[in-house]
This record gives sequence, structure tokens and C-alpha cells, in this order.
Amino acid sequence: MSSHLIWKCSEFGGRSRGGVFGGYLVKAFYALLSLGVCAVVVTGNLVWLERRDPGLAHLGNRVLSKLTVGVCLGLVLSSAVYFVCNRLLPPSLAQRAEIEFRIFISAWVCCIAVVFVRGSARAWARVLCVAAALGFVGVVLSDAALRRAQIEAAFSHRWRASLRGVPPRGPRAG
Repeated sequence: MSSHLIWKCSEFGGRSRGGVFGGYLVKAFYALLSLGVCAVVVTGNLVWLERRDPGLAHLGNRVLSKLTVGVCLGLVLSSAVYFVCNRLLPPSLAQRAEIEFRIFISAWVCCIAVVFVRGSARAWARVLCVAAALGFVGVVLSDAALRRAQIEAAFSHRWRASLRGVPPRGPRAG
């Protein structure tokens, strides 16, 4: 796996710098690694709770178990909801970023609340994992559906005609 690092400096004195590393394969690899680290942290916290209080007899441990599931898995599910909203909301919508942020926070708070209101943390962990997986599948499907529409809109009649070998109508440049 070979890639290169490209540094970009701003036009204003080179003060702010940013890097773009690798292609899509490297980015996917880093995304999987970061998800693995998150899974290790969450499962480590849950294992620690189980060893500390196997039956979750203490109220504090029950609350911590529910917080772990609600906050961590709720964050994953709310991220999926955010991405789907990002794809589905029209770009011309006024205060789009604010609406997306409010939807993200609302989804996250709902996940935390539902874990506290009903059932055990283990049962909700499964439900939230499945819901997050379905949410990210929704992201891919909405992206695929909208990507085709965006590509078709980008190619106007003039471009489509030139791609088929038909010379475009209108004045010629130069």
C-alpha cells in the first residue's frame, strides 16, 4: 500500500497548513482502524463494569453502563442520521448547517434517553448497533441515488451532445 503526502500552504503567507494523505484505500483503512479503536474503548469500559459489579447491583454502575451504551452507540447512530440528512437536505436551504447540527444533537439525545427509559443497556446496545448499520447503509444508498442525479445535472445538454460526438450548437470560441 503506497501513497504520498501532499502539503498545501495557503496563499496568505503560508501560515495555515493542511495535508491530504493517500487515496481512498488508505482513507478507508484509517476509518476502519479508528472504528476499531472506538470499539476497543467501549467494550473495555463494558468489561470493566462487568468485572467491577457483575450483576450491576449498584445504581452508579447501572447508570454508567447505560451512559456508555447511550453516548457511544448513540454517537454512531446520530452520525449516520447526520450524514443522511446532509445528503437529503437541499443545498440551498437557509441555515442548513444549523439544521443538520440540531438533527445530530437531537438524535444523540434521543439515543441516550431511550437507553435510560426502557430496558437493559445490553439490549439497547444491539438495537443501536443494528440501527447505526442501517443508517450507514442509508447513507450509501442516498449518496448513490443522489450522485447519479448530480452527475446528470452537471452534464448539460451541450456536454452530452459533445460526448456523443455531435458538435455543440452555438457560437464557437476563437
